[in-house]
Amino acid sequence: MNKERAIDYFSELEVAKYERSLEALKEKYTLKSTNDLRFEKLDALISSFKKTTQYKDAYMLDAWHISAGTKKIIFGVIGVVSESCDIGAMYLPGKSIHRDAYPVIIVQLKEDFGRVQIRPETLTDKISELFEKKELDFDEHKRFSWRYYFLADDEEKARAAVTRKFLDNIDQHKGLLLYIEGNGLLATKYRAINTGDVLELAEFGFSLAGD
Repeated sequence: MNKERAIDYFSELEVAKYERSLEALKEKYTLKSTNDLRFEKLDALISSFKKTTQYKDAYMLDAWHISAGTKKIIFGVIGVVSESCDIGAMYLPGKSIHRDAYPVIIVQLKEDFGRVQIRPETLTDKISELFEKKELDFDEHKRFSWRYYFLADDEEKARAAVTRKFLDNIDQHKGLLLYIEGNGLLATKYRAINTGDVLELAEFGFSLAGD
């Protein structure tokens, strides 16, 4: 783990939760730590992640290669920096810096999707779609299209890459947020580290690996 950065993102309790999550992964999969946090596709994924989420900055704090048979994915922890405006003493505006850490998985897909974001669809999304069509809907999977919001820079490329199995695998989970750059995929649930989410993300990642 990048300890110089991680100390700003993790409390002692969160470190303990992270270590328990790693032990749970090791019971199911083969893990290999990596100190190389600039592996293929990562820079593009992190850049896309920052642009889409509007975080001030984002870093990979730790990464592990995970394998199950011939399938391989990457599990890691991303540290994000956000900024908010506050009203301080004497009602003078100020800014606060917030740091959080989320578990993520990174998967190399077979097809090139272009730049894609997939997230749970909100009521606001549904209302805005009445006035301006932005998302991609899939007639062959109406349940997915009802639950998730699919945005793509290149509709033709994204539709050519999407399969029914891909949509099924996402639809089996709640609260996933996916960022795709080419054939690299980063997925998270935007929640503090906990063993349940970590195992679910790993299971989801392996369902896509090789697709």
